[in-house]
Parts: sequence; structure tokens; C-alpha cells
Amino acid sequence: TGRRSHNTTQNQVGATRRLRPSTRRLRRTVMASADPFSAVRARLAEHGQAHLLSPPPPAAAAEDYLRQLRGLDLPWLRRMFESSTSAQPPAGDITPFEDITCVEELPAGGAEARSEGLRLIAEGKVAALLLAGGSGTRLGSAAPKGCYDIGMPSHKSLFQYHAERLLGARRLAAQHSGRRLEEVHLPLLVMTSEANDGETRAFFAERDRFGLPPDQLHFFTQGMLPAFDERGRILRSSASQLALSPNGNGGVYLSLQEAGLLEEMSRRGVTSVFQAPHPYPAPSGIVRVLPLCFLSDSLSLSLS
Repeated sequence: TGRRSHNTTQNQVGATRRLRPSTRRLRRTVMASADPFSAVRARLAEHGQAHLLSPPPPAAAAEDYLRQLRGLDLPWLRRMFESSTSAQPPAGDITPFEDITCVEELPAGGAEARSEGLRLIAEGKVAALLLAGGSGTRLGSAAPKGCYDIGMPSHKSLFQYHAERLLGARRLAAQHSGRRLEEVHLPLLVMTSEANDGETRAFFAERDRFGLPPDQLHFFTQGMLPAFDERGRILRSSASQLALSPNGNGGVYLSLQEAGLLEEMSRRGVTSVFQAPHPYPAPSGIVRVLPLCFLSDSLSLSLS
């Protein structure tokens, strides 16, 4: 019996020894899974952003912060930062463009070009794009800038001015082409920001979209990018939040693509987008959303 017990003990020890390598592997696996930041930490270090985990985020916000870090395209961000900071100023003197054509210089005061613009609208080949991601803080208002009353006797907002001008362009195009108004499609694409998207949508909805057909009004949000310091290090606004900034006016087309609106406009037959200015008080109150005589010329942007 003693010999059997001794043999049994030896067998158990041998089995334990045989299991040790797999046990160690299991222990390493458990330890790795206990540190969800291990893979992200290595990736950040590879791209010179290891500081984003020092100090680590609070445990309660760790999962959300990990999601933010995983969403970073670090190689692309590095290329973007380097190309932006390495740009050299243009050599020589900067002078105004000389090859400029005024409307008054066009044949018959631009009547032919205006007629072509109306034709393009009537055929549904034009969309209007409005950049409206800003707020009216410099105007003394916390509301989206397009909601601002610029002090005209009508007390209309900038959004209303833009909407009514689009409606007017649709009516002119319908008359010019002999179509019914309902047959003329002139979409308005409104770029908002994460900060004012909900308020902007509500402003339009509460005013029945200022008469714009619901299928011709589209909202999309401006993209955001991480903020950098002068050395190219991504910044944090807190221990569990990256510092983000709007990606600039040039990002509007990427945002249109991500929102599926470029594909939607192409499917509808839109070939040109006219980009209206920012809804600043003076410029947007004066500049027309769709100067018809320009639509067939240089202010059209091919969706291709």
C-alpha cells in the first residue's frame, strides 16, 4: 500500500510538472487579458504617443478611453501633422489674381449664363452646401450662428434667408423650364458640428424647414480630429478624453462621403455643388446662396 501511495504521488508530481508549461502560458494569457491596454500601449509607443496612457484613465472611464485610442489612425495622423507643419511659405510677392471676369462683363450681362444655371437647377443637377458648424459667441449668442437675427426689419434668421433664396431659385428654375415646382429638386446640405447639430435640426423642424421639402434638406456633422502640440504629440482634455478640434473646411467633403451624401447626390443625378459661405452676419446676409450666372462656370464642383 505504501508503494502504491508512493507511486501515485510520483505520478501526480510528474503530471504537475508536465502541466507547468501550459499553466505558465495560461497565466500569461490571463495577465494579458487583465491589461486591455497592452496592445494599444505598444501601438502608441511605436508612433511616439505613449504619453496618452500616462497617467492612465480612471477605471470607470477606461473602456471609453480605450475605444478612443483604438479609433486613432496614427500613421495617417502623423503624415497629416508633418505635411501641415512642413509647408513652406510661397516664394516671392503675393499679388491678386488678374484673370477675373465680372458679371457685368459677360455677354448680355450674364443672361446666357443665368439661363444655363436655371437649366441645371431644373434638371436636378445642382445642390447647395452650407457650412454651419459655428456658434454665435462673437455675436453675443450661444445659439448656432445660422439662427442669428442680423437685425433686418423682418427679423429673419440667416438660415431663413438661405432657405428662402433656395426656394426662390427653385421657382425661377421651374418657370424657366416649364416644369411644375414639385418636379424641381434643389437639395440643401447643411454641415453642423457635434456641438450644435441637435439645436440646428430642431431650429429647422420647429419652423417647418422654412418651406423646404423634407427630402431636399440634409444635415451632416463636421468631422473632428485630435489636437496636437508643437512637437506632434496628441493632446488630452482630461485623463479619459482626447482633445478634439473640427477638421477644418477642407474636411467637409470627407464628411459628406462618410455621411453617404456624395453617393446619395450622385444617385439623384447631382453633378455640381455650390458651397455657400459661413453664416457670418454680413457676408451671408449679402452673398446669394446660388448666383445663377455662376453655376455653369468656375464655382461648380464636380462630384466626381
